[in-house]
Amino acid sequence: MATDESENCFVDANVLVYAAIGTDSRHSASKNLLQDGYGLRLCVSATMLAHGVNKIFTYNG
Repeated sequence: MATDESENCFVDANVLVYAAIGTDSRHSASKNLLQDGYGLRLCVSATMLAHGVNKIFTYNG
């Protein structure tokens, strides 16, 4: 588990979108990153969450 600020990692909204859409080719990698974190402290902002949710609800795939 991350213990200092140098191990913080900002998660882009696209990673949230890919993890949510099971048919996307990037789904597994994105979901694994969010579930495991690979020793990083994953961070998101309220703006990124809103952007990701908007993309999920407007996805036409």
